[in-house]
Amino acid sequence: MGVIEFLCDSRFHRTFVLPPNPNNDRLKSYRTSYADFGDVESNAVILFCGALMGTRFCYSPLDQLAKAYNVRILHPDRPGIGEMVPQLLKHLKVSHVSLASHSGGDIYLINTVLTYPNLLHPINPYLCFFAPWVHPAHSKLTHLRATELLPAPMIGKFASVARFISENVVPLVGTGEGFLHNVKDTLRRSSHTPAPVPLAAMTTRTRTPSRSSQRPSLNLNDPHVVDELRRQITSFVFAESSEGISADARLFMKKPRSVAWCSPSLLWDDIDYAVLLLSKIISEDDRLIGSSRVCMIDTFHAQEDSMVGEKGKQWFDACWAATPGDRNTARIPVPVTITQGASAISSKSYTYRSMTVPGTEHNLLMDPSFGASELWLQRVREAFPILTNVDAGEDATSISATGSEGEDKRRRFRFFIGRLAHVTRGVTAQGPPLPRSGLSQSSLLYVSYEGLCLGLPEICQEYLGNNVRVNRLEAETPTDVFHDLPHATGSTGTTQSQASNMADEMQISPQRAKQLAENIAGISSRIDAVSKGGKQVRLIAVSKLKPANDILALHQPPNPIQTHFGENYVQELLEKAKLLPRSIQWHMIGGLQSNKCKALAEQIPNLWCVSSVDTEKKANELEKGRKALLDHDPSAPKLRIKIQVNTSGEASKSGVEPAHTLALCTHVLEHCPHLQLSGLMTIGAIARSKATTPETENEDFVALRETRNRVAEALGWEQDRLELSMGMSADFEGAIRHGSDEVRVGSQIFGERPPKKDAVVQEQGGGEKS
Repeated sequence: MGVIEFLCDSRFHRTFVLPPNPNNDRLKSYRTSYADFGDVESNAVILFCGALMGTRFCYSPLDQLAKAYNVRILHPDRPGIGEMVPQLLKHLKVSHVSLASHSGGDIYLINTVLTYPNLLHPINPYLCFFAPWVHPAHSKLTHLRATELLPAPMIGKFASVARFISENVVPLVGTGEGFLHNVKDTLRRSSHTPAPVPLAAMTTRTRTPSRSSQRPSLNLNDPHVVDELRRQITSFVFAESSEGISADARLFMKKPRSVAWCSPSLLWDDIDYAVLLLSKIISEDDRLIGSSRVCMIDTFHAQEDSMVGEKGKQWFDACWAATPGDRNTARIPVPVTITQGASAISSKSYTYRSMTVPGTEHNLLMDPSFGASELWLQRVREAFPILTNVDAGEDATSISATGSEGEDKRRRFRFFIGRLAHVTRGVTAQGPPLPRSGLSQSSLLYVSYEGLCLGLPEICQEYLGNNVRVNRLEAETPTDVFHDLPHATGSTGTTQSQASNMADEMQISPQRAKQLAENIAGISSRIDAVSKGGKQVRLIAVSKLKPANDILALHQPPNPIQTHFGENYVQELLEKAKLLPRSIQWHMIGGLQSNKCKALAEQIPNLWCVSSVDTEKKANELEKGRKALLDHDPSAPKLRIKIQVNTSGEASKSGVEPAHTLALCTHVLEHCPHLQLSGLMTIGAIARSKATTPETENEDFVALRETRNRVAEALGWEQDRLELSMGMSADFEGAIRHGSDEVRVGSQIFGERPPKKDAVVQEQGGGEKS
């Protein structure tokens, strides 16, 4: 087989057409090109994201190696993360894939896995990065930083300017010097409208792996064949449209600065923040129920990388460090011959392996002769168990089924509700709580235009049938949506005008979101460091007097970084609960007034716990409120409560005396059937808190633990059945050493709080001292 014949093979010229979708603002068909090579009948499928100008032709030399390992490679020219990815895989009847990228393709890989984590193999999820691109701000490479200073329009025109390609931007691409020479020659010969390469007719004929491997192929051991293949790949690349390359260049360089690497649905501004999101998604995303919660991630670095540099490689590896901020990961040898040095990092949600391939540079790292691609394909093959034919009767279910059709619809509907809450910035129609099982016959669900673009109403309609009507709102701005939403009623209700104002203020700054996520990760790391025996300690992010968009930055359905939030003031909690997604689990941790207890328990179905109950009267009022909610919505949970104990004996502190704690616990158990006694809470003396370290004793913590032990013994309970809630920003590590099951941290996450009179729920400023 000759080089031209090889590149003209229909496997490298597949096309896929998305039909028009008016609901998604796609009024015309959308055509995309992709390559489908290797063993096309294999169940081990890779969705590959190439480098800048790394089109589907550039990785064609992997064809023979992929056949040898019975692996199928799908390589769209640029996969994107929208409707095209799942539609293409559905068209090809591919249920699960492994994701891989080269150079700047890592941006597309990360967005794809964050958006569609369920596309990874449910048993052995596997990702692979080759020479991953990092922004020059981290690599510190002077020639790339000079390129970064160029204006965006100049970078945007580089695809048609040979001099600029060779001297300024192609170093960003990740293509070798020989490729540059061919690029310049090709551009000199090409006209403004180059003639397309004739494509062979697409074939629908299927091939078995054995027949596929017997096809005539190129002799890649012949250097003359390799040189010719590289020259012809260059010609093929520039014979097709290259308009998108300019946009890619601006994306990689973030030019202008408003160009974001993230998709609109999940905010992240750099790889280190995306890693935190991915870890959270793997651990908690409902779409991964029944799937492995540990992803295997490999990175192959080039020995000499002029695009990323040593600092860039080190920064990328450090992003995956199990402990945030740790830049000195242990060097753990991996038994593969291609690695000079390798490191492995494990976390609860992924295992990360990094290795350097001797004798390689950024552009040719994936050349089969260097061994990295072979090891990668071998690991992909191992991640996908080979399926065997099974004779099944008529009643047998599909081997790929993950649940009944009804369960799938319910899962998709839960996802829809979460996205709807985010799309409408958390403001939903108030009134009777939404039953978990669905909506009432008379429900009318309004969905914003953005929600329609996400294709979500069809999911809602499919699940609820005729019980719900979906109205398309021609909304020019987010506030237009709120004009059609019923406003809240009651003394604590939010007016329609207020809801509109809140919507305008609920903008999330990516920089603020990144900082908050890093703060959460740092606190979580410190918690894990002092927890005994891997004990899970609940972190409550105390958001009192903090704006709602700070909370939303940490809790964006369907993959929130933080779920448990604590508030000190009933009125503020009522307002935020109406504004923010229902998936938040609220904690009332401040002092209570009896006359507000009933509204608190009745109006916030997702109130997870009230931690400051210190009298029978307050318990009785909470009981009335939760009973009223359960009478209306039997699917709502009982309300957890904790008894606040005054362990310091200070008159200024709320809480029941330790000696009277058993009596109050007994009252709750005997007279409050809609409440669930879950533990004891204390706020100790300030001086003791400031003096507390992980190694020192705290009299208040000791007193609460001893009180818990006495109460549990008197009730005939195991001690662990009654949780201990103690520890705040200044002393939470010492509290964990004393056995605390949850800690309340505010200022170390959100910053210092303002005076209460200056705090506004929907503004961006504010702080907390807890």
